[in-house]
Amino acid sequence: MVSGENLSRSQMVYDKAIYRFFARVEQSFGQLKKQFHALHNGLSYVYRITNDFDKCANLKFSGTALSVRAH
Repeated sequence: MVSGENLSRSQMVYDKAIYRFFARVEQSFGQLKKQFHALHNGLSYVYRITNDFDKCANLKFSGTALSVRAH
């Protein structure tokens, strides 16, 4: 998105379309949160799995031993 006062017509049309898209996505998530209470509080289980996966992704084999890369 481009910000500023001197936007061309095509930039303004693009920005307006992006804002509408974001608004629709936010509305959709709001509707899903109303239907599924777990979404309202957040998906801590999925977050925990993702963190575990990231830790696993940082494992690497060096020779015959398994070592962990430091962040």
